[in-house]
Amino acid sequence: MIPGLTWLSPAVAGIAAAIAVPSLVLLYFLKLRRQDVEISSTLLWRKAVQDLQANAPFQRLRKNILLLLQLLALAAILIALAQPQMEGERVASGRHAIVIDRGASMRTVDGINEDGNTTSRLEDAKRRALAFVETLREPSVFGVSEADRAMVVAFDSTAEVVQPFTTDKRLLRAAIESIEPSDAASRLDEPLRLVRAQAPLVAPTDEAGAEAGEPRPGAVGTIHIFSDGRPEGGEAVDLHAEDEIEFVSLGQQETGNVGITALDARRQLRQPEDVSVIVGLQSTEREQKAVAVELLIDGTSVAARRLALPAATIQQRSTEDGQTEEVIAPATSGVEFQVTRPGSAIIEARVQDASTGGAPDAFDRDDRAWVVLPGAKRLRLALVTTGSLVLSEALSALPVERVEVFTPDTFQSIEDPFARFDVVVLDGWLPEVDQDTESGREFGLPRGSWLVIDAVPTGPSGLTDNGDGPPAEIVDWRRDHPTLRGLSLSAIRLAASRQIEASETGSATVIASTGGGPAIVAIESARTRAVVVPWDIDESNWWLEPSFIVFLGQSVRHVTDGGPGDARVASRPGVSRGETLPIGVDDARLTPPEGDPLNVPVDSAGQAVAGPLDEVGLYTLSWDGLPGPNDTTRGIRSERTFAVNLTSADASDVTPKRDLVIRAARVGASSIGDGSSRTPRSLWPCLIVVGLAVIMLEWYVYNRKVQL
Repeated sequence: MIPGLTWLSPAVAGIAAAIAVPSLVLLYFLKLRRQDVEISSTLLWRKAVQDLQANAPFQRLRKNILLLLQLLALAAILIALAQPQMEGERVASGRHAIVIDRGASMRTVDGINEDGNTTSRLEDAKRRALAFVETLREPSVFGVSEADRAMVVAFDSTAEVVQPFTTDKRLLRAAIESIEPSDAASRLDEPLRLVRAQAPLVAPTDEAGAEAGEPRPGAVGTIHIFSDGRPEGGEAVDLHAEDEIEFVSLGQQETGNVGITALDARRQLRQPEDVSVIVGLQSTEREQKAVAVELLIDGTSVAARRLALPAATIQQRSTEDGQTEEVIAPATSGVEFQVTRPGSAIIEARVQDASTGGAPDAFDRDDRAWVVLPGAKRLRLALVTTGSLVLSEALSALPVERVEVFTPDTFQSIEDPFARFDVVVLDGWLPEVDQDTESGREFGLPRGSWLVIDAVPTGPSGLTDNGDGPPAEIVDWRRDHPTLRGLSLSAIRLAASRQIEASETGSATVIASTGGGPAIVAIESARTRAVVVPWDIDESNWWLEPSFIVFLGQSVRHVTDGGPGDARVASRPGVSRGETLPIGVDDARLTPPEGDPLNVPVDSAGQAVAGPLDEVGLYTLSWDGLPGPNDTTRGIRSERTFAVNLTSADASDVTPKRDLVIRAARVGASSIGDGSSRTPRSLWPCLIVVGLAVIMLEWYVYNRKVQL
């Protein structure tokens, strides 16, 4: 038996051979029918007598080239009826899900194309997937064997079915070739759940084989994942026990990358015209890398800095199966620029390889980042208090435009406080909440920017007040939060604490804690931003510490989305962006970095949500109507620009992984489309051609013999 040779319809060929071969041979056993012939001479009787000597129904089979050629032609046709095909290694399942990663890291240029040249990992994945499609079993001519069915799924942070299950290889090839890359991070849970949703329903049976319950999803078949191994999220996916996973790993292990992992622009508190721009860098290169960091304002280069990034650290780690793998610890660095910019600006940072004259590296999507900087502006604060001198004096010490002090009664008489003030500071008092508004029900605070002292706004997504607590001290705080950056709270003592709970499913984040619970909480949503200190500042020693003034300054800037004049917060690829527009706007248009503008609906509260935004760059949201405080106008339309950046340490690490964790088990990489496995080829068309060629030869030989 020839290895790798299979037959799609051997029974059909066997039946045909049992009929055709004996029939052909029998024709050569039979004698010719004799005819009466009148002759003019007895000399011709000699030939007639010789024929009469074999006057039996059958004759001895003689050597005959025509019979040999006819048998060869018949054999080729009969073998073709059996539909032989040569095939290499491939799974036996008849259903296949082709799952292709199109996330940001798949843009890395370290794959190989058909000509042996470098290409992106996505193009390499598509090439291998197309090669796999050619290995799928096709239906037999006589319908004896079934064809393989396959579907195509593309994924990044989301997933979509590009082609449902089909046996049509043309549709599968077109679906694979249509997949385009995105800049979003990839997750495995979305595509695997989507594939599981395509599982056929199978009715359970009892011992007798009868149906014993409602149909349930069965096995999908074999799931082929084409990825560089960077996606996560497959640990908790619930797959069928009979589903098989095949992971095709893309990318070169030694591929390194230098990228921007952080970009921030902050105006100085006392001199808002002065701007500090901080650029964070990361390198996974295995050698020291000389790079040039360039700063551009509104497209014009204003500063540049060269620095040497150290080589990444390579470590060996043991896996659960006893193997060893390389783990790369990236090298990090950064640079700070000081510029003066009183007006609004678009700030861009670029990083280039100084040794190659600016040629892009293998992954260039993190070589640029943007921030949108509104014009310089000082904050306007309103303090609502019953007479706290501590807060009044501390807020007056901040470099703000003005601080106005109100009693609760006088403050409630203001129809729209945020038309006059950027931040409202509440001391021991909370305003009444309109329960008809979504934000009021959710957080216990109206829409706006708040700093709450000695009070607890309660709501489903906010906080729960459990009353007064014992004396305490702050033991833990988030040093990376904007309100506490650079601060130490270890010396703070509370004479009386407040026992509160933050909703785990809401938007309240605990940023400082005592031994008994939350001490400072941040609340953030598209409509409401607040920092809550639920205990009385006067009943602590914090107001004597220098960190208290800094905390107030950073808090009022944070609740105004960085503060008027600070850089507008950028989004990450793959997530939606929500923007609150001025009252009265009911429709907006979003212009992406590339492509046509998109219409974005605006709800009754002025909230416009667009996305997910899958491409890095600058986006412009425009509408008919009045602009907000930091918006611009172009003709009769107002505009707001924001950035989408791939500023992430994990996204800049494009080192491929050779296994995936799915169902709490590691799936090792296999090789499809790399030349190591043969693809099945149908042989019957070639046999038909051979049979026709032999028939033509037989016809030629017969005519030659007749002429002779």
